[in-house]
Amino acid sequence: DAMESSARRFRKMSTASNNVWKEMFLEETLCDAVIRVRDAEFKVHRFVLCNPSAFFRDLFLSEQSSGQQVYSFPDLSRNIMELILEYAYTSSVVVTEDNVVELLAAADRFAVPGILQACCDFLQQTLCPKNCIKTWKLADHYKILDLKEVAYFYILQHFEEVVEFCADFQQLPVEELVELIGKDELNVRKETFVFEAILRWVKFAPEDRRGYMGTLFTHICNCSAAPNTH
Repeated sequence: DAMESSARRFRKMSTASNNVWKEMFLEETLCDAVIRVRDAEFKVHRFVLCNPSAFFRDLFLSEQSSGQQVYSFPDLSRNIMELILEYAYTSSVVVTEDNVVELLAAADRFAVPGILQACCDFLQQTLCPKNCIKTWKLADHYKILDLKEVAYFYILQHFEEVVEFCADFQQLPVEELVELIGKDELNVRKETFVFEAILRWVKFAPEDRRGYMGTLFTHICNCSAAPNTH
């Protein structure tokens, strides 16, 4: 099929082009800008960074001067900038539990949708009772609506394990706890568990939270017991 073969050729040409640019980056050949971070500096090609990053595209187009320009980001670590540059030059990035939060922040800051998507995929694939509230909060902070919805539904479906194993449950503001326990999708074996969850939340900071008990208990009646499916 002519269309399929041309697509294959495009991928090969793209890969070959990436290899050339990466080689030039490693050898610091024909670089026309310097990226300086907290503990390192990198000689780069503006053209390459413009492709994945709207931030760098706008930055470089706003400064049409010739010669190697230095761009400083003193609050950024060497490791994170290396990952961003790796993606710019190879179209791939390695996301891990240790780097995903910082990498997501950098992807949002530098407007790199490819890395943003890779971080979202990683966070969704690694959702568990211990991290689902943190993932929900991250998604809310960066306005990633799909991930926010998935993480929130996970909290509802695994509410008992979340209360038991997630340290972030104790930190929830009262408004968010009220919303959670009032959801029809809340999955608990019996309503008494919601009562116990509220007591656990109150005991974490009794002086500040005792006054909310009445409000919280009135919402228990909205929680219909459902069979535990997990």
